[in-house]
Amino acid sequence: MQHYHLFKKLKADSWDWLSDEDDELWEEIRKEFDNDKWKPVMELLVNQNMSRGNKALITKTSYKLAKRIKEEQDVDVFPAIVKIDYGSMAKMERFGWKMYSIFGDHMRNVYSNWSPKDLLPKKYEIESEVFGALDLELHRNLKIKDKK
Repeated sequence: MQHYHLFKKLKADSWDWLSDEDDELWEEIRKEFDNDKWKPVMELLVNQNMSRGNKALITKTSYKLAKRIKEEQDVDVFPAIVKIDYGSMAKMERFGWKMYSIFGDHMRNVYSNWSPKDLLPKKYEIESEVFGALDLELHRNLKIKDKK
C-alpha cells in the first residue's frame, strides 16, 4: 500500500520539478520505498520535520548513499538523512547524520560522522561497526588494490 501523503512531504527542494530525469528517479525511489514496510519511518520523519528546523528529506545524494549501503553492507536504509549533533557542547564540533533502517520488527539507526559525499567515492569502501543493540556506525576506508 502506498502512503503518498507521507512520502511527498519528504521530497527535498533540490529536485528539479521540470526535469524528466529527476521525475523518473523520484518515481523509482517512490516505487521502492513508498510501502507499508517503510510507513513507520516515514511517519517518524514527517513528525520530526513538523517540529524541527532540521528537515530530514530525500535527496539524490541520500538515495545514492542508501543504494551504496545496501550494496556494501546489505542493510536496507530509508533514503532520508537526519543531521545530528554528537557533542554536548558546541565547541566539540562533532556533527554527523543518521538514516533509519528496519531490522525485523525493530527500527534502527545507521550513523556516521563522515559526510554522505565522503562515503560515496568508489575509491573508498564503507565499513560498519555495531553501536548499541541494533545501531550501526559507518566508516570509510581506502580500498587497497592487490598488486599481482
